[in-house]
Amino acid sequence: MASKKKNLIQMKSNGPNLTVTPRLQEAFVRFLEYHPAKRFSVNLRSWLLEFLMYAGSAEAEHLYHLIIDLDGLFQLLEIVQDEWKGERLD
Repeated sequence: MASKKKNLIQMKSNGPNLTVTPRLQEAFVRFLEYHPAKRFSVNLRSWLLEFLMYAGSAEAEHLYHLIIDLDGLFQLLEIVQDEWKGERLD
């Protein structure tokens, strides 16, 4: 039981405490192996810009939260790219 606790990463932010389990860590790394951070970020930004230009997005009720959430995801992807510079990420 003690060894299981060693593998957990606990983070505290302004919100609820988060526990990053080994399973979650593995899923995150696996996702980034198949969806490189830089490529994913560029494609998602392109999709968002296309949506904003052509989909009548000014009327979308969820647009504010979408932009906030995507901005956070882009920041995460940029950190991943910076931290894993030695890895193949493109």
